[in-house]
Amino acid sequence: MLIQAILIAIWAGIAGIDLYNGLTHAHRPIVTGLVVGLILGDVTTGLIVGGTLELIWMGMVPLAGAQPPNVVIGGVIGTAFGIIAGQDPKVAVGVAIPFAVAVQGLITLFFTAYAPVMHKADQYALEANYRGIDRINYLGPVILFVFNALIAFLPIYFGAEQAAAAVKSVPEWIINGLSVAGGHHAGNRFCHAA
Repeated sequence: MLIQAILIAIWAGIAGIDLYNGLTHAHRPIVTGLVVGLILGDVTTGLIVGGTLELIWMGMVPLAGAQPPNVVIGGVIGTAFGIIAGQDPKVAVGVAIPFAVAVQGLITLFFTAYAPVMHKADQYALEANYRGIDRINYLGPVILFVFNALIAFLPIYFGAEQAAAAVKSVPEWIINGLSVAGGHHAGNRFCHAA
């Protein structure tokens, strides 16, 4: 599981950069579902979970200071959980959303902490120090990569198998509730998008 967790972490890091810097849409859940499915050996479930999560995040984009739940970590953790635990995609949605919301809060804190660095960039611009500006511009994506990779690696490596075992011990009515909540969110996003 270590190699798979590392590969998923690398993908999460790349997708995390793409979300804010690349914008190739490699960070979208449908792509993440495919990649995580390839890594974990279940492309079909990866695409089904990724497609279900894509319906939720369809049309959700950052607008000014408002940030939607983090699509990268939600997609990676939700898909990995769905495959490893062998649960219905709707249950994976119920797991993905809390991770996505929590990580978006951390990202907002990161952006707030990083804001003073822009004053340093202003100073470098006044000094015509292009190397300093380059360092600052590359620092952000490096930090995003490490942050997303670490956040994806920890629960998958240390908690995925335990999560799968825990899910099997959870009463069926709770699993059904997560499934209903996941289906409800996906259905609502689909209706609003249409």
